[in-house]
Amino acid sequence: MKTFRSRLILALSVSVGALVLATSTGLVLASQAWTRQSLDDDLTRRARAGGPEFRPLGGPPGDRPGRRGARLMANETRRPRVFDASGDAIGPEPDQAPWDEAALQRSLRGESLLITITEEGRRLRVVSLPIPPRQGQPGGAVQAAQELDDLERFFAGQWIVVAIAAPLGILLSILLGRVLAGRFLRPLDSMTSRAHQLAESGEPGSLPVAGDDEMARLAGAVNSLLNRLAESLGEEREARNEAERLLESQRRFTADASHELRTPLTRLRLIADGAAHPDSEPDEMRKALERVSESTEEMSRLVEQLLALARAEAGADALREESFDFHHLAEVAAGGAGLEVGQRLLIYGHGRIVGDFAMLRRAVINLLVNAARACPEPGRLTLFLRGSELGVEDEGAGFPESHLERVGERFHRVDEARSRREGGHGLGLAIVRSIAELHGGSLKAENQPEGGARVSIVLPESRLLNKRPSD
Repeated sequence: MKTFRSRLILALSVSVGALVLATSTGLVLASQAWTRQSLDDDLTRRARAGGPEFRPLGGPPGDRPGRRGARLMANETRRPRVFDASGDAIGPEPDQAPWDEAALQRSLRGESLLITITEEGRRLRVVSLPIPPRQGQPGGAVQAAQELDDLERFFAGQWIVVAIAAPLGILLSILLGRVLAGRFLRPLDSMTSRAHQLAESGEPGSLPVAGDDEMARLAGAVNSLLNRLAESLGEEREARNEAERLLESQRRFTADASHELRTPLTRLRLIADGAAHPDSEPDEMRKALERVSESTEEMSRLVEQLLALARAEAGADALREESFDFHHLAEVAAGGAGLEVGQRLLIYGHGRIVGDFAMLRRAVINLLVNAARACPEPGRLTLFLRGSELGVEDEGAGFPESHLERVGERFHRVDEARSRREGGHGLGLAIVRSIAELHGGSLKAENQPEGGARVSIVLPESRLLNKRPSD
């Protein structure tokens, strides 16, 4: 298959070769035509100049030489030949014959002719002109001739030169075509190489653009197309990742719900089986119903937490952006956690926060509840806004070092027995982490040097307004 480069070289070579051949042929033809025209003009001048030289054309008929004179010899000078009205030669060589009898007769009838004849193997150019009568004397005709052998050999030499020069010109045009094609196609080669690199790497990129010619405009158009494709692929990748994330969140929700609901459902079944025994006393029935109520309440809290976590991780709840005061958030969250400000809970910090008030309230309540479980009374809790951190400090035992990296994971419990006993399922801090990430932040957990744990939401600076040091 011919490549574009070879087709371009072929087109350039054929075009340049045809131009060279046409130009050289045209120049030769024009030169030969001009030479022939010059020869004809010169013969005509010679004939006109030679005619009057042999006048007068009169004389007795017996004195006029015959018209069948000897033929011109090869080395004889081609002087004009003059004939009277009867066609007989006159002048110093009365036996000379016309170079062409038919042309002579036509000139005697008033025609001017230029013809080419062959005489004794030699080609001659002959001009035959009428001589008009004057001063009472009859007219006649004059002929002049010029050998063409040398001129035609010169013309043949010209065609030989063309025949030799044309192939050389075509060869040179091929070489020139290769050079020009290489220069013209260098930007295209660069774009092709870059396109192969992009195809192999699979990374987004662009083709090199140099200058403002057609190649540059082509590269710019391809770059625009690549950018659109990259944007479309990026959007498709994001949509696919989002779909996978939602599907994974749904799978995890289903697995977590089935795992966590197994224990209270088993407890309910055992309680129901015991209460349904024929020998059950009224007091036992009442206690069984109380345990059923406790178990259903536990399941309600668990389902609520699972739904909140699933919705937060899936981003199903759009952020309702608003600006609110930190102290207002702290007081509302403290009430939700069942803590009284000033006794066991201290509030530290000032400023306004931009975010979803309901979500951050839920997150702070979870932080407070988690800290209260880890720090029994009379330990104190501190809810603070310090720099870009919104969090809670407690005076408890802190986190074991092996658990710090897992804080915020689903169903991760530092003290399994205590969490089960106090109704914890290991979802509180997971919900806090998801809410923090929805606000563009993160969850941070660490142990304090003086004892106790510090768990905080690290918010972006753009979500904190009018920060000032605490009193």
